[in-house]
Amino acid sequence: MTIAWAIWFCRNKYVYAHEDLNAQGMVVSFTHMVAEFITYKQKVSFSPTQSGTSVLNAKWKPPPHGTLKINIDAHVVEGRYANVGVVVRNAAGTITLAAVKRLEGRWEVALAEAAAARYGLMVARRYGFESIWLEGDALEVVQGVRKEMEGFTPLHMLYDDIRWLLHAFRNFMFSHVKRAGNTVAHLMARRDTSENAEIICMDPFPQSLITLAELDLH
Repeated sequence: MTIAWAIWFCRNKYVYAHEDLNAQGMVVSFTHMVAEFITYKQKVSFSPTQSGTSVLNAKWKPPPHGTLKINIDAHVVEGRYANVGVVVRNAAGTITLAAVKRLEGRWEVALAEAAAARYGLMVARRYGFESIWLEGDALEVVQGVRKEMEGFTPLHMLYDDIRWLLHAFRNFMFSHVKRAGNTVAHLMARRDTSENAEIICMDPFPQSLITLAELDLH
């Protein structure tokens, strides 16, 4: 099925976009992507309960009409850098914007997740969004912002930045989703920025992102 999908993708690119892609290379790329996705879903889709059984984690849900949903995630490479990823989708579940930014230096996971939330709000403000729904899989960060935790640590300073940025929006909501509902942002945060400090996609989007976004709707 993956091979057929890759061939059909190359065919559509040739017929409609007049792009002559390397079909063999696309088959290899699609096969690797599907294998990595299956491995990832097996790790995050189920969590053990006290009774030893498993339950399916929460799924991604589309925002109401007139609101854009911004999923965020962070990827930490210990001792080197952290990537923060953002994926914006509308009520139909269609991706409208995707971005990733590289933050140099040593980052703890909680700090990087808070930086991802701040980056999501900065991107939303940069593009003039008014009604947004921010969502991530770092429960500590969501609770820290909701409970208006204060302090003088770097993490609390990031919370302050997030609360200050909230004034830029007419409507705002911040929620937690389990990892199975945050796969698109998870993938975006792991995108290689190469020599760029930041990459923002408006269209076209990587096929891997589009595929994960479509799977969220089923």
